[in-house]
Amino acid sequence: MQKIVDELLHSVIPALFVVFWLIYIPIEQLKWKNAFPWLIYPIIYMIYALIHGNITKWYPYPFVDVNELGYKKALLNAGGILLIIFLLSIALIGTGKLMKKFDTKKIA
Repeated sequence: MQKIVDELLHSVIPALFVVFWLIYIPIEQLKWKNAFPWLIYPIIYMIYALIHGNITKWYPYPFVDVNELGYKKALLNAGGILLIIFLLSIALIGTGKLMKKFDTKKIA
């Protein structure tokens, strides 16, 4: 059952999010500054995971497993993940801006 849940969480839900984003989000209205608030949840989750892991000695992801990596490497990895999320956010916003720029309604 855990394998099914992991697959849904890490494969199916991200794919469904992209479909949802393309259909329902007015991407042409997104602004560059929107990328920063999108980091709030991942930052809070990362802090929670590190605190919870410190108490229980169990970490949800190997890239933040302080028991194996130490705090320096785990925090560096967490920062890298946050950077990737930020860059993906910028890419989504940029895609929206390109779609607005090349809107077929304006061409016709």
